[in-house]
Amino acid sequence: MAIQWQTETLYDESAYRALADASWQLFRKPKMHTQVYPVLGAVSALTFVLGLMNDRKYWLPALLLVAFFISAIPLGKLSAKAKMYHTAVKAADSLSERVAFAFKGDGIRATVGEHSFYTPYEKAFCFAALNQWRFLFFDETAAYIINTLDLQDREDIQRFDAMVQEKCNLRMVLLKSAR
Repeated sequence: MAIQWQTETLYDESAYRALADASWQLFRKPKMHTQVYPVLGAVSALTFVLGLMNDRKYWLPALLLVAFFISAIPLGKLSAKAKMYHTAVKAADSLSERVAFAFKGDGIRATVGEHSFYTPYEKAFCFAALNQWRFLFFDETAAYIINTLDLQDREDIQRFDAMVQEKCNLRMVLLKSAR
């Protein structure tokens, strides 16, 4: 099968950080955070009222407990995102390699060192863009990372994006930069 597009990407810290950011935007479950707020609000109000009912000497500890309950969810979200970035940086330290991609008529061949992997286009379920990065996800744990800075110019990037969208029968999801 003839190669329709060929490119190489260095899987380094910036690539893994971009993948972590894209994964966070695409696959996080934001409902979980907002569903807990009413429960925390009720527990906070109950704690505050009970603190005031006890001769008002517990108002400061009750107020601090309320503040802790209300801040728990956003802090949990931030720590989960920080952990995801930390895992990405750790992966980059141990896995920094150059990956060659050959986009053929019916699939993609990715070559890392001596190892080569072939994936048909129909296995992809999400095509996303974040700044110069393109991600072709095959599930929530596997993706190809492509740096478009390795392509010649803006027209090349547009042709590449159009080719991947057509071959995979997917629309590109444009993600917002976290920085």
